[in-house]
Amino acid sequence: MEHIAYEARFINNITVYSVRVKPVNYSKVFRTGMTATITITTESKKNAMSIPNSFITEAARKK
Repeated sequence: MEHIAYEARFINNITVYSVRVKPVNYSKVFRTGMTATITITTESKKNAMSIPNSFITEAARKK
């Protein structure tokens, strides 16, 4: 990731930040101005259980 915009834009009530990424490996068909959908993984764990947030409840101010 090269840059994340400091100012957000609001499109259809969704907060959007422009991000500039520089791929390590890229195809020759990439062109300036193209858009893409990317996934940024900041951390991962092996053998971890994943549950929906709606399954988490709060009791006595502790999660």
